[in-house]
Amino acid sequence: MITIPRYITAGITNQVPLDTQLMLWELYETMQVESRDYLQIFELTTVIGSHSCIHHILHKQEEPSYVHTHEVAAYTMLSGKIYIVHDQTHLTMLWANEY
Repeated sequence: MITIPRYITAGITNQVPLDTQLMLWELYETMQVESRDYLQIFELTTVIGSHSCIHHILHKQEEPSYVHTHEVAAYTMLSGKIYIVHDQTHLTMLWANEY
């Protein structure tokens, strides 16, 4: 488990459900790579089916290259790009337009 402080912006707090925030932190922690890039990218889209909604999450980083997709049940409409930035002293989760 990563033990440095974690922060989220007001935009994340106000627009992203807590269960989704926790899932993104979990995806960050459990990624199977030799090293993590300072910038993690999560592209979220919501797919609406006839009986349910699904969040499609594309998680990627540039160096070393990593791309992984996830699908989870969705209870809210959510789309956009979320970053987790690691600056050596802390982690911050924010919308791409807050970067």
